[in-house]
Amino acid sequence: MRLQIDDEKNEVFVLPFLLLFTFMAIFFAIYRVMTYGVTPLTYILTISAGLAWLYYPIKKLSKNFTISANWLIFVLFMCQISQSLYSGSFNGTAYWWLIFTPILAAVLLDQIHIILWTLVNFFSIMILFLPHVGLIEYRVIIEQSYVSFGLNALMINFSIGAILVTMQERYLRSQKKRGDLKFQAFIQSNFNSLSEMSASVAHEINNPLFVIKGNCDVLTSMLDKEDINPELKEKIFNHIGKIENATKRATRTTKSLSQLTRGINFEKTETFELSEILKLIYDLNNKKFNQRNIALSIPSHQEMDKIYLNCPKGQIIQVFLNILNNAYEAVYQQVGSWVEIKIEKDDNFVYVKFKDSGSGITLTQSEDIFKPLFTTKDPGASKGLGLALSKAILQKNFGDIYIDFKSNNTCFVVKLPIIKT
Repeated sequence: MRLQIDDEKNEVFVLPFLLLFTFMAIFFAIYRVMTYGVTPLTYILTISAGLAWLYYPIKKLSKNFTISANWLIFVLFMCQISQSLYSGSFNGTAYWWLIFTPILAAVLLDQIHIILWTLVNFFSIMILFLPHVGLIEYRVIIEQSYVSFGLNALMINFSIGAILVTMQERYLRSQKKRGDLKFQAFIQSNFNSLSEMSASVAHEINNPLFVIKGNCDVLTSMLDKEDINPELKEKIFNHIGKIENATKRATRTTKSLSQLTRGINFEKTETFELSEILKLIYDLNNKKFNQRNIALSIPSHQEMDKIYLNCPKGQIIQVFLNILNNAYEAVYQQVGSWVEIKIEKDDNFVYVKFKDSGSGITLTQSEDIFKPLFTTKDPGASKGLGLALSKAILQKNFGDIYIDFKSNNTCFVVKLPIIKT
C-alpha cells in the first residue's frame, strides 16, 4: 500500500506534465488546423488538453492520488490512441508517443500500475497492428464520420478504463486486507509479549505480597494474645492496617494488569457491567492525574447502574486506558486541566464520552488520527498505535470510536452495544 509521503513526492511531477502536455496538444492542434484544416484530430487534441486539468477536481473530490493520477494517464493514453487510429495506425507519428503512457505511470504510480498500463499499451498496439495484416480494412477507419469515429474511440478507451478501475479496486482491496492482517499480527505479537511480561511481573509481585499479608495476620493474632499498653497496641494495629491496605491496593493493581493483557484474539467474551471497568480505570489513573493536578471524573453510580456489555473485558479496558492516557498527555501541562468521562445510551448502544480541556482535534488531523503509525506527538514520544488499535478492537466487537466535533473541547466517543438482562 502506497504511503502518503510517496504520493506527495510523486505529485511534484504533475504540474510540469500538465503544462507540457497542454502546450504540445495546443501546438499540434494549431499546426494541423493551419496545415490540414479542422479535423477530428483538432478536437481530440484540444479536448484532451482540457480533460487533463480535471486532475485537480478529481483529486479534491476523491482525496486519492492514485485515482487522479490514473485519470491523467488515461487522458494521455486516450489522446495518443485516438490520434494513432485516425492518422494511419503504424504509419502515423502519434503511434510512437504511446511509449509515454507507461513512462508517466512509472513516474507517478507503483509497480502494479506500471504493469497494467504497459499491458494496455501492448493490447493497443495489437489493435493498431490489425489493419496491417488485413484483419481490419484501414479505409473503414479513415472514412468514418467524425461522430462515428468519436464514438468508437470513446468506446474503446472507456472500456479499457473500466477494466483498469476494476483491476485497481481489486488490487487495493487485497492490499488493504494484507495490510490489516499485518497490523493485526503486529498488534498480537505486542500483546503476547506484554502478556508474558505482565504475568511474570504479577507473579514476582504477588509472592512477596502474599508473604506480607500472611505476616500481618500473624502479628495481629500475636498482638491479640499479648498484654501490652492499650495505646501502644492501638498504634501497632493502625500501622498493620495501613500495611494491609497497601497490600490490597498492590494486589488489585497486579490483577488489573493481568486483565489488561489477556490478548486481542484469544480472550473470551463475557457479560459485565460498564461500571466495573470505569471504576477500574479510575483507580488505576487517579493518583497519576492528582500528581499533575488534573481533575478526573467519572459518572455516578446511578448513571452507570445496570449497563451491561458482552465482549472481552480486557480489550475494552485497553481501549479506555488508551484514550484516557491520550487525554492525560494532551492536558498535563495546562493549568486547571480536567478530564471527564460521561455516558449516554439509547435502546441498543451506550456512548462513553472521554472529554478533556484540550482545544479539540482539527479536521485535517481527524482524517488520519485512527490510522496506524499516525501521531500528533513529538517524534519518539508515541508509536501512533493506540487509537488505531482501539478502533480495531471496537469494530471487532460491533462498536466504534469517533470524534465529537460538536464539542468545544477534545471529545472521543466510544460506542458499544449493550445487552438487556
